[in-house]
Amino acid sequence: MTDRLPEAPGQWVDRAQPLAFTYDQKSISALQGDTVATALFAAGIRVMADSFKYHRPRGLMELGVHAADPMMTVDGRYNTGVARCLVENGMQVEPQFKSGMDVLRLADKSSFALQIGFYYKNPSLYKSKTIWNQARKMMRTAPGNLGQIQTPKTKSEVDEVQWTPELLVVGGGLAGMEAALAGARLGIRVVLVEAEPRLGGFDAFQGPDHLVSIRELETQLAGHRNLTVLCSTTAAMLYPDGLVVCLQSGPSVRPYGERSHLIRPKAIVFATGTMDRPMVFQHNDRPGVMLPRTAQRLIHLYGIRPGKRVVLAGGDDHIYQVALDLAGAGVEVLGLADQRGEGVHEAGRAALTARNIPFWPNSYIVEAKGKNEVSGAVLADGGSGREQSLKCNLIVAGSGITPLFKLAAQAEAEIVYDPELRYHLPVRLQSGHAVAGRLTGLTEESAIRAQGRAAAAAVLAHLGLTAAPSAEEAEALAQARRAVNPPQNRASKGNDRRFICLGNDVTEKDLDMALDEGFNHLEMIKRYSTATMGPEQGGLSQANFLDYLAHRRPDAMGEQKINTPRPPLVGVSMSIMAGAHHDAPKTTPLHRVQLAGGGRTVRTGPWLRIDHFGDPEGESLALHQS
Repeated sequence: MTDRLPEAPGQWVDRAQPLAFTYDQKSISALQGDTVATALFAAGIRVMADSFKYHRPRGLMELGVHAADPMMTVDGRYNTGVARCLVENGMQVEPQFKSGMDVLRLADKSSFALQIGFYYKNPSLYKSKTIWNQARKMMRTAPGNLGQIQTPKTKSEVDEVQWTPELLVVGGGLAGMEAALAGARLGIRVVLVEAEPRLGGFDAFQGPDHLVSIRELETQLAGHRNLTVLCSTTAAMLYPDGLVVCLQSGPSVRPYGERSHLIRPKAIVFATGTMDRPMVFQHNDRPGVMLPRTAQRLIHLYGIRPGKRVVLAGGDDHIYQVALDLAGAGVEVLGLADQRGEGVHEAGRAALTARNIPFWPNSYIVEAKGKNEVSGAVLADGGSGREQSLKCNLIVAGSGITPLFKLAAQAEAEIVYDPELRYHLPVRLQSGHAVAGRLTGLTEESAIRAQGRAAAAAVLAHLGLTAAPSAEEAEALAQARRAVNPPQNRASKGNDRRFICLGNDVTEKDLDMALDEGFNHLEMIKRYSTATMGPEQGGLSQANFLDYLAHRRPDAMGEQKINTPRPPLVGVSMSIMAGAHHDAPKTTPLHRVQLAGGGRTVRTGPWLRIDHFGDPEGESLALHQS
């Protein structure tokens, strides 16, 4: 494994447990705790997929909960997101793109003929039924990186569990753990759901200094028998009747392939955190373009060096820590472009200077150079417009954060754009619901932990329980600092390869065309362009999609507008939908007493009722004659 770093505290991989799996008929070494994507990356494999429309090479950009790409066939199960799929010994992994010569990559050179809605605009396609039938077959088989439907070699066994806790906490970061502890200390039943294999959230991949708080909270959680922690479990669906469907996968659910947890809580704290917002520039989809948190995850969780020579770009304080982490991992940091002209992170700037890392204020990335992988970056000065080219094999770039508010939105929270912070936030939640932590834009540990406790106190008050935060915590929250997103850079030249939606290859030029053709309604543009409709379902792309439309047509779109996300939030297998169908009917208070008296049951809708006690005819006569 060529890119492994030395063992360090906080890593999720166990070097004492080496694994191996087959990829494209080659043996790949891995470590216990690796995902398929991280193991391939450590083995030097950078191109892992083809893009949907243009068959452009794609690599590893994101490792968070919305990392649907790259997709591969794993043990016969096609369209598996390998960024989130844990390695198991002996796995059979097959790429879903054509290696070597792929004539369909000519689509990238023929984009003028494949503009959005091209099948509506070419008369020869829609006027001739014969031609249309042939074209339709070709269009259905041409998309890149989709698995071939086939009969699975083994049947996927699934499990289903029912929960009825008083409190459900979604998110196992510092805020979520504090909220769960606040409920557990009152003796109520609490379920804590975390999508990652371990607790810690954002702080888990911020370096050893952040592990102390995580370990402290984990120890306290372990001391409560009324608290259940479900890791590798994603809260994917929330329905109006209060049902939360959570999906669990990986080695922890063996012998099952997947397990669904049907949770009906009386109160919910959403501590789902944030994700990086991709930066838009020409060829921002090349393998070697990576989000800041992905670089940190590779270093701190998987012990992998993300690249050899890196250029960083951003406009928030966090990007400075990422630069220092990369330098500490032995990556040559060529420099950091901060698009802010004012309000630059002075402490971060001083730290870069101490490490002899160049720093360019009021600068941004214009283009990623390279063919199959990144080979360089073009940077521009925001004042003079002068450009410089740097040779590198890694570009780490982000335009701030996107709060993961979609589950709260399914619970009928109102999603409102904050013009000062430049992102959407959930407000006016239903009674018994609260949000906490980085989801609200907080950045400081003390405020995040205090808000977790405050959120638990708010929802527990809905249950008639008291766990009020202290006056000091309330004061800290009132003065807490929140992250501020930088504005997205706009194209100074062409925008035909500035990708807004990587899932469906939708560029700024495509959205311009849709607007120019009269598609002024948000939902119509979305469907016409297919932006945000790929496997990631807008997880990565929605923020930039809304931002660009608001930039182009602020009068028609408005940055305030956002629709309620529908479940599920992530891809769900047909196996888990069919499910184990465990039956959990409702029963009356006297049900067990009646069973003990010889009662025979009958199903009536959702109820399990007593039909008779062994002699239905005699019981009927007794009722009518006695």
